Formats: sequence, structure tokens, C-alpha cells
Amino acid sequence: MSDIAFANPEYFFLLLCSDDGVLVLEKAPAAIRELQVPTVQVFHRVPKTWKHRLRHLQFVFRVLALVFLTVALAPLFNFQGGTGLD
Repeated sequence: MSDIAFANPEYFFLLLCSDDGVLVLEKAPAAIRELQVPTVQVFHRVPKTWKHRLRHLQFVFRVLALVFLTVALAPLFNFQGGTGLD
């Protein structure tokens, strides 16, 4: 066990100092430690745009493309066990 050599000993030193950083945060005033999240009430007054109203259209087009691809490839497959490419 005494043959351990660190490639970057400065990072090991930072690892040892990390407990002190946690202690500093524990003793910090409550105003610094608390996570402050702004409210979103301002955004309720913003009018909806066309981009907002049509945001689901991309998903609808992807589903339709998958359906059309499935229908287009269906005749190529024989559902009794083989492919229609024979």
C-alpha cells in the first residue's frame, strides 16, 4: 500500500480541503445558503404566440411519417412467415 503515487497531487490536496469548504457553507448566513427561485407569475400575462400554439405539430408529423412508412412497407412482408422480396 505504500507504493501509491498520485498523478496529480494538487487534486488530492483539493480533495482534502473540500471538507473545510463544506464547513464554511454550514456556518454561512442563511441568506447565502438558501436557494432563491423567482416566481413565474410574470409569464402568465405574456400572450401566446403561433410558435407556442403549434409546438405539438412536429410530434404529429413524426407520428404520421411513421404510420405512412409502416403502411408503405407493409406489402413487402408476407405475414405467413417470409418476406415479399423473394
